[in-house]
Amino acid sequence: MLIGLAGLLLMALGACEPRQEQSRPPILTHLPEGAVLLSDTLVYSVDLVATDSLDTWSAWRLRHVAPRPMADFLLNEVYEGRLQAYDYFSNEPLSIEEVRRREQADDYHRDLVEEFQFEESWYYLPGEQRFHKEVHALVLAYSLYASDGSLRGRKPVLRIRLNTPAD
Repeated sequence: MLIGLAGLLLMALGACEPRQEQSRPPILTHLPEGAVLLSDTLVYSVDLVATDSLDTWSAWRLRHVAPRPMADFLLNEVYEGRLQAYDYFSNEPLSIEEVRRREQADDYHRDLVEEFQFEESWYYLPGEQRFHKEVHALVLAYSLYASDGSLRGRKPVLRIRLNTPAD
């Protein structure tokens, strides 16, 4: 009986096809002449503040970062209509009124924006020996803290796409 079950299991596994990820066209479609595409598309987060007071490396590398002016600038560009904000999860455009509502949430304040998430393409121009990073989108995220002051996590406020086609 065990041999029969093992045989059925092997047949079932053999019938499964490996799942193919849906391919999408690259975001960066206008590479300069001679450029070598290194990454299309890379998504990564950048801390804007050191959350651990004992982490001297984070304090040193973030010593020139000013999260509030960065958030102010980006949100002002949204309010002026020069940048479009999107919902992080649905990728649907947000109205200026919805952005204002999100900013008025009880757990949000611009001073709490402590992380940007970037979506970028990277390429290299060998003739110029230059490395380029083209930002396609960024996400503003704010920190959520527990009652003891420890970081619970980050919550996205909105996503801003920069001159890229819809996902």
